[in-house]
Amino acid sequence: MPIHPTLAAGWYTDPLVYQNERQSIFENSWVHVGYRCDLTTSGGVLCEALAEHEIVISQDVNLCLSAYEVLEDHSRKEILVESFRDLIFVSLNTKLCSLTQWLADFPTALTELNLESFVFHSRVVRRVACNWKTYADNFLEGYHVPTVHPGMARDADASNYSVILGDDPRWNVHVMPARADSVFGMFGWLFPTFAFNVVPGGWAVERWLPRGADHIDLFFEYFFEPNAGEIERIIEMNEAVAEEDVRICEAVQRNLDSGVYSAGLLSPKWEEPLVVFHEMIRDIAGLNEYAPTGT
Repeated sequence: MPIHPTLAAGWYTDPLVYQNERQSIFENSWVHVGYRCDLTTSGGVLCEALAEHEIVISQDVNLCLSAYEVLEDHSRKEILVESFRDLIFVSLNTKLCSLTQWLADFPTALTELNLESFVFHSRVVRRVACNWKTYADNFLEGYHVPTVHPGMARDADASNYSVILGDDPRWNVHVMPARADSVFGMFGWLFPTFAFNVVPGGWAVERWLPRGADHIDLFFEYFFEPNAGEIERIIEMNEAVAEEDVRICEAVQRNLDSGVYSAGLLSPKWEEPLVVFHEMIRDIAGLNEYAPTGT
């Protein structure tokens, strides 16, 4: 059986790694930054920061999108912006492929969700003291669910948590068999920082944007069908999970920062999504000729 080492601690703590990832990942990917409804509720303009790049998105009367980055000298640089099923993505690389090409087969994970009928309900944003990959690691495996998320484990069958991997390492789907009135059951992830939880009568988008090498903003955004029920219970349970994830991710990051931990091994049975993610991070770094110091 092959041995799969984790990314060493330096991948999560070295500021130079993050500076390289700003270019190799966040300047060279389509990244989800908002929704069509954000533009209608904010006067037609959406402002966001993407790995320290200040971006502005607008929508004209014909619902056509445009976007630009505000540079250090306050000049503007046009960037790519497209929407997919009311989700807005931007690319700082104007030569990148179209959003449709970038998503590839990922939309098949959403075919049974009637997203266009979902209505925005609420948004909670948390500033979390961890590297963006620390939170990605946390989302990508369900091994921690019974111990870190006891409420989720009682709600659905965490003992049979599974992850469906395809040919494209940039996305996957997580399934946890539901019980009679489960809130949790299906989750999905798209590289680099987009995820979702399917809930009764809607979905919760779970995404995180880096705010430097050692912090992220974690967004939980709730959308429901107009006639959805038990919304308060669904949100309460998701928010409990979010708080638990924040605590564990910040604890993991403190351990990484301490210098005590270097690297470990990943379980091929329970942590295969992490094997794929870590190899993808190494491959991107290899193509761009960077790695943490001391590894």
